[in-house]
Amino acid sequence: MWHLKTRAELLTLRGHKSPINWLAFTPDGRTLVSAADDGLRLWNVAPGARSARSRTVSGCQLLTIANNGNIMATCDAAVPNAPVSLFRVPDGRA
Repeated sequence: MWHLKTRAELLTLRGHKSPINWLAFTPDGRTLVSAADDGLRLWNVAPGARSARSRTVSGCQLLTIANNGNIMATCDAAVPNAPVSLFRVPDGRA
């Protein structure tokens, strides 16, 4: 992550073993969710708090977060008629 004005690197998030397909911030900007073929990661990016929670979900190609920041939806866009999975953002549970 970088500061937009200064372009200074703020933090590097490591953990996925496959390329990231999608990123989304929660509306409050405190959590970044990354989706990859090896699952979901919820990153606490609030100042001073660096932690991550993982959720293994196969084929996360698309991701969106509800306006209230409580629910996220994922699916595998490469699979025709793929089901949509819903998760709670605070803990990544289905």
